[in-house]
Amino acid sequence: MSSNDVQSPTVAPSSSEMCADTPGWRDTDGDGCEWYQEFDDPGCPLEGNNYAGEMGSAAENCCYCKDPTVSLIHGFVWKRLASI
Repeated sequence: MSSNDVQSPTVAPSSSEMCADTPGWRDTDGDGCEWYQEFDDPGCPLEGNNYAGEMGSAAENCCYCKDPTVSLIHGFVWKRLASI
């Protein structure tokens, strides 16, 4: 593993840096944010703007899709570190 692949928990110093998936959000197929995390790349470049439901798209409602440096692992927000 190179230093570019190291992941570390992020501690957000302000509420503006906090991210939470929109509660109850589903796309037109009934999939939630967890589907995009499992089947799309960080930032959701492949499917994030498709299948917008009544509450909008995954790109608008899922942390994993809003910020390509974020991964949600067991409910914790992790950011990739560019360097150590």
